[in-house]
Amino acid sequence: MSMTKCTECGKEISNMAYICPSCGCPFGDNILPLNKYFQDEKKKENNRSNLSKFALLLFLGLALTFVGPFTQFTWMQQLGVGTILLSIYYIIITYKI
Repeated sequence: MSMTKCTECGKEISNMAYICPSCGCPFGDNILPLNKYFQDEKKKENNRSNLSKFALLLFLGLALTFVGPFTQFTWMQQLGVGTILLSIYYIIITYKI
C-alpha cells in the first residue's frame, strides 16, 4: 500500500482512500466511486420516503373506507376507496410497475 499527500491539507494518506481522514477532501480516482456511494444512499432514502408515503395513503384510505359505513357521511367511504386507488396508482407510477 503506497502513501501519497492530500491535495488540500498535505497529510500522508493511503492511495486507496476515498477521502482524506484529516480534512475529508475526495481523493484522486476514487471520487467517482464515492459519488456513486452517495447516489446509492440517496436512492435508498428516497425509496424509504416513497414507501412511507404509500403506507400513509393506504392507511388513510383503509380507515376512511371502514369507518365510513358507521357514520352518516357516505362520502367518507367513497373518499377512502379513492385514496386506496390513489396509493396504488402512486406505487405504480413511482416504481414503474
